[in-house]
Amino acid sequence: MLKKKVLLLNQSFEPLAILPMKKVLKKLIGGSLSFHVEEYYDESYVSWTHTIKLPSVVRLTYYLSIKKALKVSTGKRHKIFSRDRFRCLYCGKDCAPTDITLDHVLPKSRGGDSSPSNLVTCCKNCNTLKSDLSLEEFGYALPKSLLHTNINLALLISSARQTPQWKKYLFVDSSSSIHHE
Repeated sequence: MLKKKVLLLNQSFEPLAILPMKKVLKKLIGGSLSFHVEEYYDESYVSWTHTIKLPSVVRLTYYLSIKKALKVSTGKRHKIFSRDRFRCLYCGKDCAPTDITLDHVLPKSRGGDSSPSNLVTCCKNCNTLKSDLSLEEFGYALPKSLLHTNINLALLISSARQTPQWKKYLFVDSSSSIHHE
């Protein structure tokens, strides 16, 4: 039960992060007023002194600037691998930990940067074959929606597949796709 995760929303209902249940329960039991519970899991947590419903979704009671929060991003490689479901975007092969790499869609030698929108999961073989070719030269076109996907939102949506209470906050339909404006 305590291994469950909690979706954190901004005051404006924007999804921000996934928090460990223990951290959220500690704040709730301690009387923190920094967020309030929007949704609960069906189970409750019982300790020697407390019985508390397990929160599934919590919302901040104050507004957190998203631009500032995104500047402190960690684990970019893993987030991109997760966004791409640990699958080579060129050949479609599931990548083993020893075979997984990141490829610059627009190679650095041609002015490409290391932003998430220019990086994709790739197996070592395809990365070697593509080398510093453009996608056109390599004979491949990535879906445009992938390159404009926020990697943090992609991780949240991936988690929503296992947590039905989160779907309405992440704008996920039954096929678990991202709805763009």
